[in-house]
Amino acid sequence: MITNDIAFILAIIGLAQGSLLAIYFIFLRKGKGLPLLGFALIGLTIRVAKSVIGYHMSLEVWQTNLGIAGILLAGPMLYLYVFNVLRGKIPNKYLFLNLTPLIVFL
Repeated sequence: MITNDIAFILAIIGLAQGSLLAIYFIFLRKGKGLPLLGFALIGLTIRVAKSVIGYHMSLEVWQTNLGIAGILLAGPMLYLYVFNVLRGKIPNKYLFLNLTPLIVFL
């Protein structure tokens, strides 16, 4: 029982670090495309938080759906970040097309 509590505390600390790093990337103005990486980290943090909390207590349906929304946010943002790093720009015509699954799901 004590090892489960320690694992839960370490997971919460990791989630806090991921959230702070995501916020830092979103508001950092030096690098191109780092806000995209920040939003991808927010999506992954939401997904991991849902899994960690869901392991230790029962979740309602909307909380489970929030985890799915985190994945639907992280995937397109990682794609756009990699596209931005490799090509140096974000494709404007594909921006909303990549976020369509998230918008439809919400």
